[in-house]
Amino acid sequence: MSESEGDDDGTEVTDEEEAPPSFTWSGFMKDNVPQGAGVATYSNGDKFEGTYENSKRSGRGKYTFKNGASYDGMYQDGVKSGFGVMKYPDKSSYEGYWAQDKKNGSGRYKYANGDMYHGEWKDDVKHGFGMYLFEENMSQFEGNWDKGSFVDGQWLMANGDVYQGLVDHDLSCAVPPSVLDLYFSRTQVPQHKFFLKSGHEWKVLNSTWSRA
Repeated sequence: MSESEGDDDGTEVTDEEEAPPSFTWSGFMKDNVPQGAGVATYSNGDKFEGTYENSKRSGRGKYTFKNGASYDGMYQDGVKSGFGVMKYPDKSSYEGYWAQDKKNGSGRYKYANGDMYHGEWKDDVKHGFGMYLFEENMSQFEGNWDKGSFVDGQWLMANGDVYQGLVDHDLSCAVPPSVLDLYFSRTQVPQHKFFLKSGHEWKVLNSTWSRA
């Protein structure tokens, strides 16, 4: 299984509506500038349908990118703020809350490979409590995330097995760089388990794990 990510949201597409130098406006005007509902068509092929206030996108609106991406949701002072849905060209999507043009608060991200994360975000990365479901084998991480990394909680397997404890991302345990060292422990019986991540497949290299 593999949590495929470019940046944290699984894409390398630019999802910021940085307005090009010129656009045509079809809608309400005040003092010869957009004010109120209308449609802005940008010179690079992007389009915004919604409301402008004080020359900035405000309230509910939809921004469609020429590459097929789109954002449908709330704006404040020209940036994504509040609830909104972002759809990416690779068919991944984010549905949740934004602040200052970044994912902040509760949200659900569906990856192009079928994986899904549902939980808290901070400045475009997973941060706080959340659940990550691996589509390939239907296992999931459930617990706490810090700056995009899963740090402690449970790894729930489809067959009912549960690994619980801390995740060690230090890799200072004299293992090859390709090995991800996960330190899990039962409540009363500490155990170690080493995994080799190869593509979408995780192989057990060494284990003292025993099922309860």
